[in-house]
Amino acid sequence: MTTPVVGQYNTETLVTRFLHNATTSRYYLSFTPPGGVVEHLRVNKGIIWTDMSEKINLRCISAKLPGSSLATHDVTSDFLGVTEKMAYRRIYEDTFSVTMLVDHEYKILHFFEGWMDYIVGKNDQRTGTAPADNDTYNNYRVGTRLNYPNGNAGYRSNSIELVKFDRDIDNTIKYKFIEGFPASMDSMEISYDGTDLLRLNVNFKFVRYNTEPFVDREGTSTRERFYDQSFLDLNN
Repeated sequence: MTTPVVGQYNTETLVTRFLHNATTSRYYLSFTPPGGVVEHLRVNKGIIWTDMSEKINLRCISAKLPGSSLATHDVTSDFLGVTEKMAYRRIYEDTFSVTMLVDHEYKILHFFEGWMDYIVGKNDQRTGTAPADNDTYNNYRVGTRLNYPNGNAGYRSNSIELVKFDRDIDNTIKYKFIEGFPASMDSMEISYDGTDLLRLNVNFKFVRYNTEPFVDREGTSTRERFYDQSFLDLNN
């Protein structure tokens, strides 16, 4: 191992090596719900996913990236008087949180409510015979038969991605969440005291995540994919 050399750095070297850091305000969230959820939203909420996808993806004003750790065990018998830590499993945090700005039509709120409705079988005739007025929303059996998680009719998605980039767009990191779904929505406080934007915090559960440099499905470079001045201005 080479011994580090202690020396002086001039201003130009410091700027080149130290001052060009990643920022928190440039990212892009993208996700697509499974086909069963998309159809449920269309029929029961009047939400057409092709009309909503960009609105939902751009209204994410903050996100909390997950972490991970390594589970270790102690090895005490290999070397006299030495206890070694050996990694044997990677442990993933199981929650990914995003904060969304709610639009004036409340479609953002209807979208996540509808996804969670689908998970628990709301508006599904398999939950039992509806009352005489066919009002399945008031059916006491709602929520007793949950949908299966996987497949096109499931509720878990493999298309939840967050791309983190900076102004130069040349270097990125993409987080891809495996088998994710919205597990909870935090309560929202409304008040007559001072008007503010309504924000919805959604917590996704997932099995694990992968990180990799971003390249889209067509093989387009990162710069070609993201270099849109209006999009950059949105994140300034």
